[in-house]
Amino acid sequence: MVQKILLVEDESLLCKNLTRHLSNNGFDVTAVETGLAAAEAIEKETYDIMLTDLRLPDLSGSELIQKALSVSPGTISLLMTAYGTMETAINVFRNGATDYLLKPFSFEELDEKLNHILETKQKTLEEIHLRHVIQAIDESDS
Repeated sequence: MVQKILLVEDESLLCKNLTRHLSNNGFDVTAVETGLAAAEAIEKETYDIMLTDLRLPDLSGSELIQKALSVSPGTISLLMTAYGTMETAINVFRNGATDYLLKPFSFEELDEKLNHILETKQKTLEEIHLRHVIQAIDESDS
């Protein structure tokens, strides 16, 4: 199944390069350059992953993550930032992001983070499925 990514990056060149890379790797990418455009996209569509910059001209990446969690709790958020401090990292996780990337990052780093996220998501889905199967068996034995 093709994974849908919402990419939120206000630097046009980086946005285009990331879109091309992600599309070439089989992702269905919706790219926007503002937080408000991302908020609208979240309202209209469900995404598997949101890859967002922390600092945007209108809404922050943290605000977008909160929005995504309220509208689509299954959307996993990966935050990009050039401002990597321990405080930033703590706030990223407190606000609901699964992980973050420090700019500048390589495509290999991005791929590694995305692969880890998707593997974890797949394992979680398999665990949920197994729980349902076990519950169904238990109920039929009763």
